[in-house]
Amino acid sequence: MNTKTLADISQAAATAEGRVTLWRAIVAASEAATMLEIGVWKGAFAAAMLAAPSSLSRYYMLDPWRRLPQWNKPFNRDDAAFAAVFDAAIAATDFAAARRTILRGTTAEMIDAIPDAALDIAYVDGDHTLRGIAIDLMRAYPKVRPGGILGGDDFSATVWQHRDAYEPTLVNPFAVYFAEAQEATIAILPFRQFAILKPEEENRGFRVVDLVGEGEDWSLRSRLKPRRKPVPQTT
Repeated sequence: MNTKTLADISQAAATAEGRVTLWRAIVAASEAATMLEIGVWKGAFAAAMLAAPSSLSRYYMLDPWRRLPQWNKPFNRDDAAFAAVFDAAIAATDFAAARRTILRGTTAEMIDAIPDAALDIAYVDGDHTLRGIAIDLMRAYPKVRPGGILGGDDFSATVWQHRDAYEPTLVNPFAVYFAEAQEATIAILPFRQFAILKPEEENRGFRVVDLVGEGEDWSLRSRLKPRRKPVPQTT
């Protein structure tokens, strides 16, 4: 585990006013030069990262910006709506056009445009279903250098982030399981954020650093409490 990186993240978590200031502080403290964002939407987060004084010289913006039939979440609009969303993302980050790289497609389609171990930070804010977070973390992790950070959004205490008609949100607890599989430290951060610290080979070891008091129960069952009273069973 990189103790300096963890100390920097802890300091950022203690002083941040929101997820933007949190990640700006992490980027600055880690002196990140290359960063990936998965799930860009209209580019507000990307613009905030690129506008902050930092060492960022390459920012990858990866998003399908199109309707995905298998994605059962509220933001899955029609292609015409996504065209407008894409235009907004481009406009929001045009001031940093020389430093951004647009990767328009799904993670599976586009991630290999980034060399392995090329990223200082990868930030995942895409498809938060179990299918989506599994693909995003598994495919993004090799692109992060040892000593780098794989983080993300919507580490929600409940799987029922949206109405019952939509797939559950399973960033929490899957990100914890993923960190355990990789023998890495995961920091649970304010504002429903998380950060996995990719270890150097000699520093492998799973650890959860809970900076918000989530507790030690990372079971899925504890997050599957029904939203409504269960239907009585008949015999």
